[in-house]
Amino acid sequence: MAEAYAKVREIVLMEREHPVSAYVAASGTTSRGVVRGVDADLPDSELQRLFILSDNPTLKGVRRIKDTATIILLFNGLKVPNYGRCGMLLLRCTLYKREIDTCRNCGRVGHRQGVCPTPSEKVCEHCGIKPTGPDHECVTPERALCGQAHITGDGTCPNCYQIPYVARRRHRHRRRRNNNQQAQGDSATQQPMPKQPSPTPPTKHLPTTTKNPTATPTWADRVTGKG
Repeated sequence: MAEAYAKVREIVLMEREHPVSAYVAASGTTSRGVVRGVDADLPDSELQRLFILSDNPTLKGVRRIKDTATIILLFNGLKVPNYGRCGMLLLRCTLYKREIDTCRNCGRVGHRQGVCPTPSEKVCEHCGIKPTGPDHECVTPERALCGQAHITGDGTCPNCYQIPYVARRRHRHRRRRNNNQQAQGDSATQQPMPKQPSPTPPTKHLPTTTKNPTATPTWADRVTGKG
């Protein structure tokens, strides 16, 4: 059933056909990478043939971003390779970062301009402030995500991209490892040193006197009266 939904390319609403792009959601044990500079005229079937090769053993799927030359690669496992092969070409592959949805109409975060719930609240596309009249003067913009002086949704801002799960997992493991090493170092410095045994004073030996045992008188001594 999921594969059937993934093949849908258009839907009919109000007797009008609307093009759509459906795909199967990836599992939690996969990661996504991005390659750029691929011919925008190549169909999806040709992309599958060029990318899914024995040289890309962990690659599971290929999907183009709209009509651009940017391709999203789905890999099995939580590691994105540095390069991906497309036919005879070796393309640089980077970690995919999803852009946070921002509306060019109302300037809010969380949705796109095409589905804006308040289409009448249009703001200036240069400063992000609602115009007060035809003589509107732009002021210094302030981004809703980072507070910097540029409009919300500016692609040059690094905060407009979500941190992928692979990167968050790597940062969490690195932070946990550093905390464990620091805790081990602190416990080693705070652990009391073992007490050294106190030296035993030398024993004083008193001089001993040897008593000569009394000699037993012999028979001759008894006869002569010496015993």
